[in-house]
Amino acid sequence: MNGSRQRPDMSAFARYIGIDYSGAETPMASLKGLRVYMADGNNSPIEVLPPASPRKYWTRRGIAEWLVARLGEDKATLVGIDHGFSFPLRYFEVHHLSPDWHEFLDDFQRHWPTDEDIYVDFVRDGIRGNGAARMGNSRWRRLTEERSGSAKSVFHFDVHGSVAKSSHAGIPWLRYIRDQLGKRVHFWPFDGWDIPAAHSAIAEAYPALWSRNFAIEDRTPDQHDAFSIASWLSRADRNDRLAACLNPDLTPPERAVAQVEGWILGVPGLIRANDKTMCRIPNPTAPRTSVHQGSKHVMPESEKIHNQETLMATIRKYLKPGQKVVLLLTEEECGLITSLTYIPEELMQAIYSSKCRDEIVSARFTLSELEELGGCIAAEANHTKSRKLRKSLDAVFEKIEQLNLKYCDEDSSIQETSIPQLKKKPNLVLVKK
Repeated sequence: MNGSRQRPDMSAFARYIGIDYSGAETPMASLKGLRVYMADGNNSPIEVLPPASPRKYWTRRGIAEWLVARLGEDKATLVGIDHGFSFPLRYFEVHHLSPDWHEFLDDFQRHWPTDEDIYVDFVRDGIRGNGAARMGNSRWRRLTEERSGSAKSVFHFDVHGSVAKSSHAGIPWLRYIRDQLGKRVHFWPFDGWDIPAAHSAIAEAYPALWSRNFAIEDRTPDQHDAFSIASWLSRADRNDRLAACLNPDLTPPERAVAQVEGWILGVPGLIRANDKTMCRIPNPTAPRTSVHQGSKHVMPESEKIHNQETLMATIRKYLKPGQKVVLLLTEEECGLITSLTYIPEELMQAIYSSKCRDEIVSARFTLSELEELGGCIAAEANHTKSRKLRKSLDAVFEKIEQLNLKYCDEDSSIQETSIPQLKKKPNLVLVKK
C-alpha cells in the first residue's frame, strides 16, 4: 500500500466484508450457508441480510451483484471470500493453459458455466458445459494449501470441509465482478501483491485460520466464519498485521507460482508456529510486483517476462504411481522424527529401514507419504513451546516442501504434458521402482 495516501488513522481500508460461501444448488437458490458480515471502520462486523424478497437467504448471484454495488462506491473496501480463486499449477500444465489468471477465468467459465442456473454437479456429470475437458485431481494442491497445513485441494469434492464445490461455483462470479468493475477492484495477488491506495480489493480467505480467535456467541458456524473474516481483516488493518500478510515471505519462484495459483490471505510464506498472526514481517528487499498508473493497475512488462521465466523453472516433474524419492536427513533429524508421537507406523518403518552413509540417512517415500509426514511435522511444530525444537522441525519441513515443489504424481487419467526438466534437484535422488 502507498502509505502517503492512507487515511489519517493509517488504516488502508474504510470497510471490511467477510463472506462464507456455498456451492450448493443453483446461483439463484436461497442458501442458508451463504453469509455476509460487514464492518465499517473500527466498528464490529454486523450481518448483512439480502434485499427484501421472498428468498430468506442470500443467493450467489445476489452476493455478486451486491458486491459490484458496494465496490463501485467511493469507499476503499477489503473483501475476504471463503473459496479458492484459482487452481494448482498442474492444472495449467495439463490443460496447456497460459499461466495467466484473467485468461483462466474466461476459459474456466466456458467449460464450467456455473454462473448459469445449474448445479455444479450438472457439469461434473456431463449434463451441461464441458467439465470433462477441464478436470483436476484431488491430489493436486496449490502451494498456499500446502503451506496452510490444513486447507484441502480445490478438486477434493464430497468430503467434510471441502471447498471444491464452492470454488467451482464461485470462480465464474469473480469473473462477473471483474467484468463489471474492471480496474476499480484489485484481485489480490493476481493483479499484484501491492494494492493501490484508495482501491477496493478482493482476497481469498480461510476462516479456519482466525475463527478460534473470536467468541462464537449465538452465531451459527456459517455466520461465525463470515464474522471472523470481517473481524480479522478489520483488526489486522488497524494493528499493521495486514501489510505483512499482503506481502508473505516467498521466494521469487514461489511468488510467480502464487500469482497463478492464488494465495490465501493470512497463510505465511514460511511456516512458523510462534507466529500467531499467521503472517510474517514483509521482506523489505522483496521485489514489487505491481505499479499504479493513473486509474489502471498493471504489472511492468519486464517483470511479467521475469515471472514467466521463473514460473517455468518451478514446473514440477511427474513421478509414476508408487515411485519414490529420497529425502536426505541427518541422523539427528531422523531421531527427531521418530520421537514424535504423531508419526504413523508405516512412516516410522520407512525411516528405520533406510540406509545411512556418512551420517546421512536416505529415507524413501512416495509423495503422498511425504505429504503426510510434512503434515505431522507441521502439527508438532505448531504445538511445541520449545523454540529449539521448532527450529529443528522447521528445517525438516522445509526439506519436504522443497521436494513437493519440484515433483508431483503422474495422473494416468489425463494426457501427459511436455514439461521442462529441472536443472537442480536439491536433496533428491529418484529411486526406480
